[in-house]
Amino acid sequence: MQEKKKVNVPLVIISLVVIGIIAVFFTITQKIKNSENTTPNVIEESSSAALTQTPETQAETLVETTEAATTATQTSQTAEATSNLPVAAKETTTGKKEEPTTESMQQVQEEMTVPALDESDMSSGKASVASASAAKDLPSDMSFAGLYNQGYDVIGLKEFIYNNDMSPDCRQRKYGYNSGYDIGARLIDFTIDTVKMKFNYDGKTYRIQLWKGQYISGEVGTVGGEVGIYTKDGENFNGDHFNCAAEGDELYQEMTILWDENGDGNYTSQLTRNYSLHWWQTGYVDGQLKNKRDSKPLKLLSHMTFKDEEQASAFCQALANQGFSQVSTFNPTGADCFKQHGKDVIYIWQNIGC
Repeated sequence: MQEKKKVNVPLVIISLVVIGIIAVFFTITQKIKNSENTTPNVIEESSSAALTQTPETQAETLVETTEAATTATQTSQTAEATSNLPVAAKETTTGKKEEPTTESMQQVQEEMTVPALDESDMSSGKASVASASAAKDLPSDMSFAGLYNQGYDVIGLKEFIYNNDMSPDCRQRKYGYNSGYDIGARLIDFTIDTVKMKFNYDGKTYRIQLWKGQYISGEVGTVGGEVGIYTKDGENFNGDHFNCAAEGDELYQEMTILWDENGDGNYTSQLTRNYSLHWWQTGYVDGQLKNKRDSKPLKLLSHMTFKDEEQASAFCQALANQGFSQVSTFNPTGADCFKQHGKDVIYIWQNIGC
């Protein structure tokens, strides 16, 4: 039997620290540019959507590596940020450019945090057909269980790893998300694509963001995807930094990653995250894309239940704005399409933004 590949934990941790530092630099720039606003946004940062595998044999190494990386980051971050960051100058009331002062830089840096990671940040799992969502009061094409009963391969049974996205102590939840993390991911070995849907609901701006692609390449590589829910108080928010959805803004959802591994057009389900309440749903399996810069061989299938039909419709409009097509009958063999039934939405993503 071929020995199962294991994720190189120290490599992943170092990559995440790099993403964290890049994200901090990005956020400092944004905060200084917006410092003239009368109601500035309070920005908190984290490392990127973390991917790490933690077998018991590497647990001790993981903790030591994380602590060392975090200490090094925190002690060197302030000096490096000031000297290396291409900071945008502020606009004064006279129209002239005013360079940020050392004091303003220091104030911004003191608000930044790059969290440590340890073995409690990841888990492994395996879906089962029996645990797929029941299709109560839904058409058969609106849930994974219903599609499976029609004969579609939509429930992935491979063993997978995922971030502890259901834990109340999930570290990433404390820090929100912005495009700085996506930019940072491109500079290291996280070759992933993303698409964002932004809409207003109940006095807040929502952003539901999807990712899929190659999370670390080579022998230790994994492929997978994520669905994240982020909010900001007030409608029509035009900034970039969002908060991770609070307890009352989580949504029930399920997710399957499908992969055309052989390049023959046959997409097979790899992993399934079961229908449950989430602000962030993640999953990764061992594997290597033929071209890590092309995530089209991966599809992300998701079913989400919103608070009400109004919220679901707002999300569907955001999907349409990004190029997704609305269909009357949902077929998981399609691409970049969605269907709404009341407060439930099912959609599949393949090509948009890739």
